[in-house]
Amino acid sequence: MNRCHVTQCLIVVTIMLAACRVSGNGLDREPADNEIRYYPEGGQTTATNPPYFAWLPVDGIDTYTIQYSKTDSFEPDHTVTVEDIDMTVYIPVELMEPGNWYWRYGYNDDGKSHYSRVRSFHIPEDAIDFPLVTADTLIERVPESRPRLYFTPGMVEDIRSDTQGRYDHLIKDVIQEAEEILLMDEPLFQEPEMWDLSTEDYRPRYREAWRSMRPYTQRMVTSALAYLYTGDTRFADEARRRLMHFMTWDVEGASSTLWPTELGMDIAANAPAVFDWIYDTLSETERQICIEILTKRMIQINRDVHRAMPMEARPYDSHPGRMVVFAIEGGIVLAHEAEEARDWLDYTLRLLWSTYPAWGGDEGGWHEGPWYWSGYMRSMARIASKLDDYDIPFKNKPFVQNTGYYGLYAAYPGRPTGAFGDGHHRALGDRPGVVMYLLARLYDNPYFRWHADKLNARPSGRKAVSFHDPGRPAKSPDDLPHSRVFYDVGLAALHSDMGDPGNNIMMLLKSNPYGALSHNHASQNAFVIEAHKEPLALSSGARQTHFEPHHVDWIWHTKAHNSVLVDNKGQNIREREGSSGRIIAHKEKGDYAYVVGDATRAYGDRLKRFHRHVLFLRPHLFVIYDELQTHGDPSTFQWLLHSPTGIAVDVNQNLMVNKTNNVRLTTRFLTPDSLQYTQHTGFTPQVEDSTLMRNQYHMTVSTTDAAGSNKFVTLLRVDRFDGDPVATPEPPSTPRRELPLRMIGEDDEKASGNVPFSGRAEEYLVNELPNDAIRSDFEEHFLRAQLIPAEGGVALRIGDDLILIRNQNEERLTTSDAESTEDVEVRRNFY
Repeated sequence: MNRCHVTQCLIVVTIMLAACRVSGNGLDREPADNEIRYYPEGGQTTATNPPYFAWLPVDGIDTYTIQYSKTDSFEPDHTVTVEDIDMTVYIPVELMEPGNWYWRYGYNDDGKSHYSRVRSFHIPEDAIDFPLVTADTLIERVPESRPRLYFTPGMVEDIRSDTQGRYDHLIKDVIQEAEEILLMDEPLFQEPEMWDLSTEDYRPRYREAWRSMRPYTQRMVTSALAYLYTGDTRFADEARRRLMHFMTWDVEGASSTLWPTELGMDIAANAPAVFDWIYDTLSETERQICIEILTKRMIQINRDVHRAMPMEARPYDSHPGRMVVFAIEGGIVLAHEAEEARDWLDYTLRLLWSTYPAWGGDEGGWHEGPWYWSGYMRSMARIASKLDDYDIPFKNKPFVQNTGYYGLYAAYPGRPTGAFGDGHHRALGDRPGVVMYLLARLYDNPYFRWHADKLNARPSGRKAVSFHDPGRPAKSPDDLPHSRVFYDVGLAALHSDMGDPGNNIMMLLKSNPYGALSHNHASQNAFVIEAHKEPLALSSGARQTHFEPHHVDWIWHTKAHNSVLVDNKGQNIREREGSSGRIIAHKEKGDYAYVVGDATRAYGDRLKRFHRHVLFLRPHLFVIYDELQTHGDPSTFQWLLHSPTGIAVDVNQNLMVNKTNNVRLTTRFLTPDSLQYTQHTGFTPQVEDSTLMRNQYHMTVSTTDAAGSNKFVTLLRVDRFDGDPVATPEPPSTPRRELPLRMIGEDDEKASGNVPFSGRAEEYLVNELPNDAIRSDFEEHFLRAQLIPAEGGVALRIGDDLILIRNQNEERLTTSDAESTEDVEVRRNFY
């Protein structure tokens, strides 16, 4: 064995030992970053009845035993014992008695039983009924007839025999596009050679291949749909030409669903549906070829991807999560033709009923952000609806029930960005609206339909006819709370006027327990502000391609987001626990909302505390209070703001202003007094294709004296203003360029450097507001706001109101005139 191999073996052994950190029998070990947490854990109240049970794999063990009991001594008469479980989750198939329970897992070794520690949990009376539905039940309910997937023979007959034009608006574009595809006479897409992952140039070739393949594959789907709609075999012939070509590709080759996966996922996502829809036009030989190859692809997903991870224990990988939907759809298409379908459906249904999806919990949030939520949920909502057709209630899972509220609050209609998560530089468009349309239908939810209607979003492609739902009523979310916290992904959404997207002001605050994994970043306690459909405070940069230098060295890092640096260093990256945050308090009171994020752990051992308190005094004033404390080492702290346009300052008054279109954000630091302002534009590293990206502006506001603790108390106010709109720059973007400071009220072309500009700046800010009432309110509630001496937190006078914000680690807050034990109090007309 050569030295390289010896070194590799030592590394593997070291990693295994570090990951195990176990007792002698391998049970109850601490989870690694890529592993689930035990469930139910330590006195947890479960949302479902029965709950699922989840634990971590033990090296060398293939089957497990679980016991759950009404007593912690596991008396036989009160205990259920299940043996020979072949994965590290178990879901009972029957309801359990509400109340207190205990459970443990283990295994048998040479006739001896080894058990984990005992964990308790509570099933409430109102828990959601969610016993496991087996693969046998699903297969029994799948009809023998075709089509099976999102269409039935009756639907097809109804569409084809329609003489009244009831479906024309849904199918005419598909038929027209299918005719154009026939005229293209497009050559078959050639199977790429196997990727050599050891070469540096495989990524561009691979990226070009899947980007070119997707439109080709979608033209196969369009042709098959056109055949369903019309019965015209010309369209079926074109779909068959493409489908049978894919059946010649090597399942283990360049289109494998092992990394890199996009080509294989494209086939797995689309070929089963096309096979199902044109089945009656295929010869028996063609059918058998399709069944054989599609079965191999589904087995590959199940065996070599999901079970190999294994996904029930190590689910934190984005692409395998997408493949869960393919396994369900492929199982429906091949339910009566592939004997192996029972096995992969059994495994996949147990995933659905337990640890899937990996990126969200009972509140329905999505760790990877609204952009990726919009894509993944279109598929998830699709299978939830299809399973519902078979009376299989996957839709009862709390995540699936609640994820529409994530769409309503975090993917709000008309958002100009997709923060937080990869894709944050793009407007969301109607992507989330399609998801909300599907969820509105699935749950008869008028708020979800309102969201879809505001975006004029309707399902297209394979969903257009089967999910068409024209009569669904819509209801404005005016009567819902205008803030909501998704604790599962550490996201707070604060809105001013949810019923009116054109008038709404929104802040998102992120402090995420998943950390900086997958498509999210080291941006704990970061915020974004969007108002009147304009971006004002944004997450910066543009992920054009995963793992490119700009993505890895800018977007992944805290410096690209509106959070805080410590000694000009950000949070840990690409970790879970080590770069995590959490939301620790939330209050919604109608005229104001309050939330606290804790990002302490994200900085490793550098901080003892970083709590960011946000008070939203509706309709347009935010108070941000940042508690920052090291373990004693003196540090400076850098408060970050990223804007689509230049940021002007008055360093004497600690004021900043930035504008987008006719909306502005004015920022005022009440403390610290001594601050240093620096601004740059552009990016280092530069984005992959600068012609597709516009410059953004990055302000760093730093304390000047190192200290073991400090606090920022900052007011941020959103207003419309009179005068010429301020446009965002046009592409291309540029490399990083330091900017001299531009004073508030100066022309854009002028810059005076770091020079006080007091007096005139305040006058300028007031005078550009649209009327006397708003000008007076701005002066009284923003420019004249002041800190009040306080112990145990911060106190402010804003107009005649007293604001009290208590530190989370203190029992009470006291001032000379008031005290409070509440997280936050807004005492109106106190003065």
